[in-house]
Amino acid sequence: MDELLQERLEDDPLLREATEWFLEMRSDDVSGERIAEWQQWLSDTSHRDAFGRVEALWQLIDGATVRWPTEAEVATDDYSGAESITTWQVRSEHRESPPTRSRRASQPNWRNLRMAILGVAAAAALAVVAIAYWPIFVVALQGGSRIVVATGIGDTRTITLPDGSVISAGADTRLMVTLLKQSRTAVLAHGEAYFRVAKNPSRPFTVRAGDTTVTDIGTAFDVRRSLNAVIVAVEEGVVNVAARQLPGHFESIEHLLGADRKPRLTAIQLTAGQRLALESINARPQLSLVNPNWVGGWREGRLQYLDEPLNGVVSDLARYSKRRIVIATPALVDLRVTGVVFVQNIDGWLASLEATFPIRVVSEADGSTLIEQR
Repeated sequence: MDELLQERLEDDPLLREATEWFLEMRSDDVSGERIAEWQQWLSDTSHRDAFGRVEALWQLIDGATVRWPTEAEVATDDYSGAESITTWQVRSEHRESPPTRSRRASQPNWRNLRMAILGVAAAAALAVVAIAYWPIFVVALQGGSRIVVATGIGDTRTITLPDGSVISAGADTRLMVTLLKQSRTAVLAHGEAYFRVAKNPSRPFTVRAGDTTVTDIGTAFDVRRSLNAVIVAVEEGVVNVAARQLPGHFESIEHLLGADRKPRLTAIQLTAGQRLALESINARPQLSLVNPNWVGGWREGRLQYLDEPLNGVVSDLARYSKRRIVIATPALVDLRVTGVVFVQNIDGWLASLEATFPIRVVSEADGSTLIEQR
C-alpha cells in the first residue's frame, strides 16, 4: 500500500511540490515572503487542485494526537539530534552506570524531534486509516470523488451527482459511486436503484451488481439486485449488459471458461422498454418487453414483478415493509408469480395470491404472515 502511494508521488511531481508547500505552510515560523510566494503558486489552477488533494488527505489523519513534552523534560534533556536515538541510548548506557544513570538518558531532545515525532505519528495514523480507506486515497489522488448511498427499510433517497446524473435509491439499498475524470462507476451491493445518467460519450457510466455490469453513456434505466437475481430494465436509450450467463443457458461452469480459464463475459444490448432478468448462473436469462413508463415504478410505491420466484418477491417486499412474510411450504419457494404490489396495500396482493394459486395466507398472532400450500 505504501509502495503504491510512493509510486503515485514519484509519478506526480506536482503532487510532491504541493505536499512540500502544505507542510511548510503548517509550520509556526513561515515568513511573510514565503506566504506570498505560496499564494502566487496557488494562482495556477493545477497547483490549487493538487494542494486541495493533499489537504483533503491530511484531514483524514488530522485526528492523530501527539503528547508534547513538559518544560521539565525539555530542560533536562541532553540529546543533540546528531545521531539516531538508538545509537545515542546505547552510548548513554555505556557512559553511565546503572545506579547513577539519570532518567534523562532515555529522553530524547524533544525540541529537535518535534517534526520527527509528528512525521511518525502521521505515518502511523495513515497506515491505520489506509487499511480501510485506501480506495478513497486513490480516488482523491486522481482528483475524483466517492459517494456512498445507504437507505433503510421503507426509505428511499434521490441524489444528484456532480456530473448532473440523478440516482434514486430504493428501500434497504446500498450503493457506492466513484467519479473519475475518465469514468463513472456505481457498485450496487444490494437493493434497487434508478439511474438517469447525464450524457457523456467519452465518460461512460457503469453499474456493477455482482457479476453483472451495465454500461451506459447517457440514458435512464433501473437495476435491482435481490437474492441471486439481477434485473435490468430500460426506460430510455440503450444500455449494454455483460454477464456470465449471456447469451442462453449454460449447463456447467466449463461453458463459461475460455482457453485461459478466465470467466467469459458476454454482452447484450437493451433498448427502451426491454427488461433482462438474470436469476442465477444456471438459470436461463429472461428477456421481456415492459412499459417504459413503469420502469422505476417503485419510486411511486408500485412494485412490479414479471414471472419471478415467490421467494424473490417476498425478499424484495421485505425492503419496503417490516411486516414478516414467511413461505411456510418449501414447494412454494420457486412458484412463479407476476403482478403489481402497491407498498401501501400488501394485503391486497396477498389476497390475489390466494385467488390465483392453491395457497392459503394465514395471519399469525405475532403479526407475521404465513404463505402455505392449500
